[in-house]
Amino acid sequence: MFSETAILDDVEKIDNCYYKGLKFVQEYIDKNEKMKANPSVPCYAKDKYLKGGGNRKYYNRSKSGIKTETFWEEEQDAESNSIKDLCLNFTLPGEESIELVKNGFDKSVTSKNMKEYVSTSLNCLFNDSVKLQVNAFRKGINKVFRINSLKCFLHEELESLISGEVGHGKGIEKWNRKTLLEHVIPDHGYNQESLAFVNFIEYMEGLNKDELRNFLLFITGSPRLPLGGLKSLRPKLTVVKRTWDEDKNPDEFLPSVMTCQNYVKLPEYSTLEILKKKMNYAVKEGVNSFDLS
Repeated sequence: MFSETAILDDVEKIDNCYYKGLKFVQEYIDKNEKMKANPSVPCYAKDKYLKGGGNRKYYNRSKSGIKTETFWEEEQDAESNSIKDLCLNFTLPGEESIELVKNGFDKSVTSKNMKEYVSTSLNCLFNDSVKLQVNAFRKGINKVFRINSLKCFLHEELESLISGEVGHGKGIEKWNRKTLLEHVIPDHGYNQESLAFVNFIEYMEGLNKDELRNFLLFITGSPRLPLGGLKSLRPKLTVVKRTWDEDKNPDEFLPSVMTCQNYVKLPEYSTLEILKKKMNYAVKEGVNSFDLS
């Protein structure tokens, strides 16, 4: 948006699988660059390595006749194979109709052009494929204020302003019992002394970043909190008692939610362990559907 050059780590945010593939090629490039800059490896060994595309060990003999290792040994794994063995061509993975260069479908990725492959992939992902959308976005923003004025913000600050905060990360307070009791409301059968509610607070307090994203998506419909965190969530996160007939055992049932109201309908589980088990299962199975709403 600000005409900045995309880097490989940016790909991880939009397609983790594609990122891993590009990262593998980039690491291969880095190894080649390191090898070419190694003054202890003679030119003929460098040429042999580059042509073979694998990891090899070069031995050098000292004046005393002792053989010393100065390079890598050929290994029987994916990294020791030639880049050609990956069968990559200059198309966007999963979209062979999108060519990164002219006649890219017929152009194979080799050790000689792998730098070009990485750079054209980044250009396609962050420039060519979204050029029309980005230009339309810039045009719309410029009708309100000059988009260049946003350059005073860091990327992380803009992300928080537009998309909200991702759980407890950099600059975001980690949830603790005090914070949760201030901003999570027990109601309709529960109060702050109710065992199930107390256990629910402890469950929330122990969530790691990935678990928290899924938890928020399950509860609110979004993996992010608004700017300001939990205290800014509207309506407030509310936990109510889910009830059945008296002859039913609450430990046998799952919680459900109302994402539009940030409502959790929590059975009165008898232990923290059962609550964790049921919540984790509900979050995992219901995070991408409304089956438990």
